[in-house]
Amino acid sequence: MSLDEQLEALLAGLGVEMEREVEPPDDDGERLDESAPQLSQVSLFQASKEHYGVFYRLDLIERCPQVRIFLPANSGAVKMEGYLVYPPEQSPLRAPFELLAAHQGSQEFEMQQDTMCQHLLFAVGEIIKRFFWAGDLEDMQFPPEIVVERIL
Repeated sequence: MSLDEQLEALLAGLGVEMEREVEPPDDDGERLDESAPQLSQVSLFQASKEHYGVFYRLDLIERCPQVRIFLPANSGAVKMEGYLVYPPEQSPLRAPFELLAAHQGSQEFEMQQDTMCQHLLFAVGEIIKRFFWAGDLEDMQFPPEIVVERIL
């Protein structure tokens, strides 16, 4: 039983159902709704060790690493601010995921691909977070290696 299957069984016992990846379209010409939100291939959740009350969600969506950063706030209904941070289209921070997805490796390589994606996402996520904190949140000015959008 794989780790995913074990986690699914554990969560099912608690009444929680895991999200499923969207199936690719059949060859009969059906297309997925491109405006529909894409599910993450890999997701990691972290609490910040350096910033009190901050937590992160790291996702790999269509081979693009994304970090959602949630900060405590004194105003607003949820008392939180949220930011979506990701590298621009031509960034070298996207390249490892593109190369990994394109590689036609051995069966052993294919079996380890999820683990490689998780480790790469963690490493690139750390860099993205450092770029975010190097910026000016008040003026929304950040290094050009990242794109920052306020989402909450």
